[in-house]
Amino acid sequence: MFKKKLIAAAMAACGLGVAADASAIISLGSYEGDVKFVFSNFDAGTTGYPSPGAPFPNEICDSVDSCDSAAGTTAPGAIGSEDTWGIARIAVIEDADGNTLWSAGVPSYGGNYLMAMFYGITDTLVQQIAQDGTVYTWKAFGTGGQIDIYETNYDSYTGATGPTGRIDIDSYKGITEAAPGAPGDSFFNLYLSAQFAPGVEAGVGADYTYVNNFNNANIVGSGAGYLNVVGGYGGPSWNTNALSDPNGNIRDINFDVSFQATTTGGWTVRSAGEGLGAVQRIPEPASIALMGIGLLGLGSLARRRKA
Repeated sequence: MFKKKLIAAAMAACGLGVAADASAIISLGSYEGDVKFVFSNFDAGTTGYPSPGAPFPNEICDSVDSCDSAAGTTAPGAIGSEDTWGIARIAVIEDADGNTLWSAGVPSYGGNYLMAMFYGITDTLVQQIAQDGTVYTWKAFGTGGQIDIYETNYDSYTGATGPTGRIDIDSYKGITEAAPGAPGDSFFNLYLSAQFAPGVEAGVGADYTYVNNFNNANIVGSGAGYLNVVGGYGGPSWNTNALSDPNGNIRDINFDVSFQATTTGGWTVRSAGEGLGAVQRIPEPASIALMGIGLLGLGSLARRRKA
């Protein structure tokens, strides 16, 4: 029985190696420790909340249903009560000293790209926090949300397609799968999947996963959230519980974005930001397979000695 289990483990490890082409694996080398990834993105978001006025903060809505009713302009392409979703492209991953560990499209780093789709964030509490004449600022707290990061050999990131490129809740042309006109050898491997985690701001509520501030004049603002890694072939490297959110919960990744309104493709805003976390070294699939084969050999040797 033990031998059969070892054989199965070795075969599974070899299978992992076959499933992800060796030329299609994002590698951060032997580095372990703090990391930062820098990204840009396009976002479809809900805006147009009313202005109750002073005193501040003045609550506009405090549930998914009431925020749906209060919203003046819903997120383009949203599914259900979703208020924030979009696409992103990671440009570089750096170590704690700012040294490049991976860079998009650079042959010495594999030549591939990291594209992402984030989705499922729903406004659950919205407040007006300031006003200057006819310009007022909202603070929106969301619940739910996930981001999926795909490795691809095709630089398909563009905002021109807009929200119409969305295929389903978690799929978008050219980000999670090939777009029309893409080369026939295009691949999209799920590198990292992470869920937005509750506890984004202290003293507000345990359920909120995302917070952003923006004004009604030009939709300039910022957003932030914490993430827990839940999947992807790179997931084990990033699942390090290296951070604490403002409520003391242990998380894997923290990110911040700054954004402003855009007319590109029908998106609401375009953004730039960075994600902070830490990585650990995980044996490559081929190494795991060799380890399994080695254990089989040790088992056979032990039996021969007993005989």
